[in-house]
Amino acid sequence: MYCHNNLKCKRNTLFNSLWQKYYIAMDGQARREQRIRTEAEAALAEQLTRLDASPSALEDVLARLEDLERGARLTSDAVATPIYASGLLQALIKVNKIEDAIDLFGNLIKRRSQTNEAIVRCGTVLEEYLQNNYDDDTDYSTLEPLLQRFTKITGHLIVVEAINVRQSIRLLRMYRKVGNRDGALKIAESLSADVAASLAYVERVEYTLEQLDAALYFRELLLAEIVVNRIKEKILKATTAAVYRKGDFDLWARLSLSQRRYYTAKYLIALGDRRMDSLCEAAWAAASTYLAVLDGSGLNKDSQLSNDDLMKCSTLLSTAAVAGLLAGFSKVSSVIAQMRASTLYAENIFYCARAHRCVSSLIHPFAKSIFRSPLHPWKKIEEDFKQGRVCPITAYIPLPQDLVYNSNNLQQDTYTAKIELFSHSLFSDVHESECSASETMTDADVELMWGLCKSSYIEGFMAQIMRFYKSTTIDNLAQLVGCDPLDVEMALVNYDGYLAIDRPQRTIQMSRPLSNDEQLSQWLDNTRKAVINIAKISQLLEMDVRLS
Repeated sequence: MYCHNNLKCKRNTLFNSLWQKYYIAMDGQARREQRIRTEAEAALAEQLTRLDASPSALEDVLARLEDLERGARLTSDAVATPIYASGLLQALIKVNKIEDAIDLFGNLIKRRSQTNEAIVRCGTVLEEYLQNNYDDDTDYSTLEPLLQRFTKITGHLIVVEAINVRQSIRLLRMYRKVGNRDGALKIAESLSADVAASLAYVERVEYTLEQLDAALYFRELLLAEIVVNRIKEKILKATTAAVYRKGDFDLWARLSLSQRRYYTAKYLIALGDRRMDSLCEAAWAAASTYLAVLDGSGLNKDSQLSNDDLMKCSTLLSTAAVAGLLAGFSKVSSVIAQMRASTLYAENIFYCARAHRCVSSLIHPFAKSIFRSPLHPWKKIEEDFKQGRVCPITAYIPLPQDLVYNSNNLQQDTYTAKIELFSHSLFSDVHESECSASETMTDADVELMWGLCKSSYIEGFMAQIMRFYKSTTIDNLAQLVGCDPLDVEMALVNYDGYLAIDRPQRTIQMSRPLSNDEQLSQWLDNTRKAVINIAKISQLLEMDVRLS
């Protein structure tokens, strides 16, 4: 026992002595680095002071700093090299030679044994100077070539990818303001902000959305779809939810706004391509981001959405319903189920959740009519459509004490709006050269959409009644739908399911006739069941005879 304790004590003593020597060595290394840093900063300050006193001494100052930088770099001094390298750029900046400083930066990164710390520090010096001394609007002609040259140097360097992304996005914004289409789209296509590992996730998403906005601004929908796919929807939603659970509400607000911009961009892309299934899903997802704000408000508070946001949300909800009808409710069944469960499309807003009543009162009447009973007559839907095109809609905000249906307890807001279906002007600015391609729907477009809606409604109605009818007549179907028989005949031309129409008799057969093989299989199955039943009956009769 004594030997064991003695060995354990010696081992602990040796371990402690080794750690003590390590701490002493590390402390000595820290003091050495601090001494080198102090000496390098003092030498740099001396040269910059000399330059302030006599700007004509620039060449001598640069030569001295070059010698110091070369000596530190070739001796692998990781502390002094970044100080002297950035000092060279600071000296040129002091005499307003920013172009020469950028060129020197491009030369510094190519030098032998150059450290990553020196490259990052030099890039930071140039970034801070360009950020603090140039305005994007007033100094465009001067700043644009500088940023072009700077981003060309940093574009292929991983260590300064964050600097490159920030300055490239700044250049993108400038191009968008002045209408430089080629320059903006080149950055939107080539910049990979989504994979910049040195940036925070929220920054990567925000910068990618900047590229997406530029593509939409110039109506490059193909490029916009490529860029929007760089953002992973599941990761964005999961990160937003995780940040909210963590309690970082400032970051959550930024991510929520990014999520709204993401879904709005998908809505605009689908709107440009007229893909109704994608449009329905994107419009509902974008509207859900506005509804989440309303869900967070208390019962005794008014809506936290501005009038502009209320109009956007109502437009999205209205468009989602009509797009779902045009796509076919069966293709977007999951989204349609969520829309029906939300009660937003209830004819009476008092059937809707309290927080959503203001938005529900602004939804287009045509969109609400779509979600009524399948037996709802088409003529009533047509009246709602015409009313929504002509008359503006007034938002109603229920008072806090309003608990039951009572028209006297409604507070009428002064805000009224005319909800436009398939509108994008609320969500995105478009360059003036592209305005002709992005105007609101013309009367011809509205009539075409109206015809498609009518056909889709009748086709959806057919899918409903096929569960109850095997055959019917065109006149009976027109009476059930509430439209003209001619409209029924035109809609049935594009019906995807099986239909056998006898136009002279004006009958519709909705059950497909069986083939010969199917008839034989059905006959064999019925025969087998009949034989089994006969055998069972025979057994029962035999048992009855025995018992008697």
